[in-house]
Amino acid sequence: MTEQITDTSPASKVRAPRLRRPPYPLSIVIWDDAFGTASEVTIEELSHRAWRVHTVGWVLRDDERGVSVAGEWLPDQGTWRGVTFVPRGMLVEVRKL
Repeated sequence: MTEQITDTSPASKVRAPRLRRPPYPLSIVIWDDAFGTASEVTIEELSHRAWRVHTVGWVLRDDERGVSVAGEWLPDQGTWRGVTFVPRGMLVEVRKL
């Protein structure tokens, strides 16, 4: 007969929290960001272009003004953190994940 070993440690009784999904699409927002510098540059060092940025999060609003995407959701409070607004003219693409 084989002896069965049961884990009775407190850690074995911990359950993973229930996953609650917000009613907004998880997406990657691709956009061009303006660039600035606080120090001196020569003409040769000048970065004369926008920087391509990929922001991942929940798209809270997507309208004629632009896109608001949040990186963190606090389900118990019903609030959002890390919200980035991208003006429509800087937006390249929004891809739902």
